[in-house]
Amino acid sequence: MQTADGRTLNLHKLCTGELIRQLLETGQCVRCNLSGANLTDLDLSNLNLSGANLSGANLSGANLSGTNLSDANLSGANLNASNLERAKFSRTTMPDGTIAVPER
Repeated sequence: MQTADGRTLNLHKLCTGELIRQLLETGQCVRCNLSGANLTDLDLSNLNLSGANLSGANLSGANLSGTNLSDANLSGANLNASNLERAKFSRTTMPDGTIAVPER
């Protein structure tokens, strides 16, 4: 899609920006598509991201403490220097493709 002046409009980027705003305002983004999103250094603590598609997302330095990532897809995501304390990983696809086993 192009704008009136001929520039290419990246709809995925616009939609992703809207989802990030929703996430930060409401504290949840259940089953949303944030694949490839740049979430570097954001405070995403205690949010509900269950079932979210975060494949290829950049979460480096993000605070994910207490965040619900159950059933989320993190394949290929960058979690370097992220705070994952108390994050919930039940049936989560991890960056290396393994599936997190639910805690008992």
